[in-house]
Amino acid sequence: MCIRDREKFREQAERFGTEILEFEPVTQIKPLETGLFEVHTENDNSFRGKTVVIATGSRPKRLNVPGEETFYGRGVSYCATCDGPLFKDKDVIVVGAGNSGLQESIPMLEYVKSLTVIEFLPTSRAEKILQDRMSQHPKAKMIFNHQITEIVGDETVTGVKAIDRATGEERFFPAQGVFIYVGYTPATEFVADLVERNKWGYIITDEHMRTKVAGLYAIGDVRANNPAQLSISVGDGAKAALDIREFIQHL
Repeated sequence: MCIRDREKFREQAERFGTEILEFEPVTQIKPLETGLFEVHTENDNSFRGKTVVIATGSRPKRLNVPGEETFYGRGVSYCATCDGPLFKDKDVIVVGAGNSGLQESIPMLEYVKSLTVIEFLPTSRAEKILQDRMSQHPKAKMIFNHQITEIVGDETVTGVKAIDRATGEERFFPAQGVFIYVGYTPATEFVADLVERNKWGYIITDEHMRTKVAGLYAIGDVRANNPAQLSISVGDGAKAALDIREFIQHL
């Protein structure tokens, strides 16, 4: 989502009286005997409400290799939609050949000089149509069974080092941009003892976005079985809002 769209959403919410508090990371949600919820934040503040909606999303997993942190924002990115246009006529590398990696790669092929996908596994788990589009594009190359060991650069990224897992040979791939897609981690640690989660940490809800705790809802990328699409997350929010209205009316 671009900055302009985010601002539109914010303006609309504030027009209906929504109070938005920034830089207040939530550390705990506590159900009270009164039927209310108490939400605690890192800033030692607390807030109470009849219902709570968890929409904390998920964050990209990191490779945890040398250079990844150093060159973040200087060639390393986790969002091709956001940063891809900055690499027009450049050589870029996408780490990860799953659905996310290939979906984000295909639009970049319109403006980058070349795009190399490096995958840890021997094959891609992406949908066949995505694999076909990549393999048929003259600017694209896919390298399998390689493990990234370092992101190299000076002021900005100049390439990556990777080991061929079959031969043990270390190779260098030159590039000015590195986009990392090796999965996501949902931001659910603060409710781990409160809600039901799947084995990956995503919150399990019913079709109305309810968790196992009455009055506590989860929407968007933080929810199990959400395909991490903006339109679907917005739909989650609408479903939750309708159910919350019914829930409050019957308190």
